[in-house]
Amino acid sequence: MRFLRGQRTMETMPRADLWYVWFPDGRVLRAAGAAAVRQQLEAGRLPPGTRARRSGEEEWRPIEKVSEFADLAGNGDGASHPAPATIASRVDPTRLRQLGVRAYFDELFAALDSTLVRPKLITAALAGLALGALAGVALSRSAPFTIDPPGWGWLLAAGAVLVLATLAAVLTNMTYMELSRLRPARWRDGIRGAAGLALRLAASWLISGWAIGALIAALRALPARLLEAAAAGDAPHAVAHAAAVAGPLLELVLWPLFALLLLLAPVLAVEQCSLGEALVRLARLVRAKGAPLLFAQGLALAVGLVVLSPLLLLLWLTVPVVPPEALAELAPTAALTQWVMLGLAAGALVAYLLVADVFLYLHLRVEGDSPRGVPKRR
Repeated sequence: MRFLRGQRTMETMPRADLWYVWFPDGRVLRAAGAAAVRQQLEAGRLPPGTRARRSGEEEWRPIEKVSEFADLAGNGDGASHPAPATIASRVDPTRLRQLGVRAYFDELFAALDSTLVRPKLITAALAGLALGALAGVALSRSAPFTIDPPGWGWLLAAGAVLVLATLAAVLTNMTYMELSRLRPARWRDGIRGAAGLALRLAASWLISGWAIGALIAALRALPARLLEAAAAGDAPHAVAHAAAVAGPLLELVLWPLFALLLLLAPVLAVEQCSLGEALVRLARLVRAKGAPLLFAQGLALAVGLVVLSPLLLLLWLTVPVVPPEALAELAPTAALTQWVMLGLAAGALVAYLLVADVFLYLHLRVEGDSPRGVPKRR
């Protein structure tokens, strides 16, 4: 990892010396360099029949026929079975990293460890308080979200997006610094360059979110419009029924796009590219790894909700509730307090999802050079 004055050269790991190791049981692990493979050989963790190849090569070779390891292959006196990949493999470049679906679990639990540190928790708490306050004001004041004329509630929505973008920028910078430098991130690591990144994220999220939301609203309004047209004799009733069926199916595709937009933060932070190029890179990633990416993000959401369930239960028990006989003027204050406290939980969940997206993006970015031609198990 090289850092130039005023500009970072972003490289997650030395691709030129990336190695893949194929075990006789069918597992394929990733090693950050020949030194990592040699360490495993010296420890006796690579059983007979293991094959390896360097990144960029097509051919798998027996480990004893690879020139870099020929002097060690077969001489290890350690365990006959390789040690499984663990969370430590994320922060220890000498460990082998596992590929495939099981690797996502390691990445997500490593992201959980990375989230539960003081700087990130404080950042998430501040953002959660701001989000809760904005939501409380919008609901207690019945903020209008009208289009014509524009309601002032949209200003609160834009403020919430800006808070989320700032949180994403700071946490993404801190997490990427941890993974690239293999050291705990500091406040200045997250703040450096966060303003520009937050503004680009906010602009892209506002435009993309508005477009996706408009499509969802149009799909929901279309069946009623078609029914009115059918009643007037301008369209057959079958078209309205078809729209009622197709609308929910199309929404199944549109709603996950909101989650995919979170990946813009690590793309912009890691690649240091323009917003247009980041959108192109994200589109290519979704096209190549769409299914595993959505699976991993859904798994991250499930992990976050499970971890936060005790906090949500505590909030449900402690949030203030104004009794019916209380003065009506206390109701807005109680509602604002509820939303602020719920904002704390939401901030923690969003923080974990943002950190997890950095882990997932780097994992898929390196996995883009995934092993090809893996020998079949015999």
